[in-house]
Amino acid sequence: MPEVPDMQSLEDAEPAKLQIRVQNTQGPAVVRVTGEIDLSNAARLQDQLSLLVGQGHVVVDLSEVTFIDSTGLTAFIVGHRRAAAAGTGLHLAGATGTVQRLLELTQLDRHLDHHSALAGALEAAEAPDAAV
Repeated sequence: MPEVPDMQSLEDAEPAKLQIRVQNTQGPAVVRVTGEIDLSNAARLQDQLSLLVGQGHVVVDLSEVTFIDSTGLTAFIVGHRRAAAAGTGLHLAGATGTVQRLLELTQLDRHLDHHSALAGALEAAEAPDAAV
């Protein structure tokens, strides 16, 4: 029978590694996310997205995200709602593997603007009627 970790060892666990890089261009801001998005860091991503969508369209490159939980999904939902309120858009791109599967299971791939490749998301964000 596998050993169940005690609460102390869970509390001492290192937070998931997440890197967020923002590339501001003439068009939409591109947010490149690398690593795992979970309870330990989703608020940081949500804050960054909320700030950026207030300034214009944002494309989030998820191609290097290896894990996402419900708090990460919430960051995208909040970002989407704030973008809609600001008249801009939040566009997701490049989710693969378990990240893509979770977007499908939760049907967020139908409610959020998601593209298989970064180029498609950039094209959508730059379209004249891009507010999503």
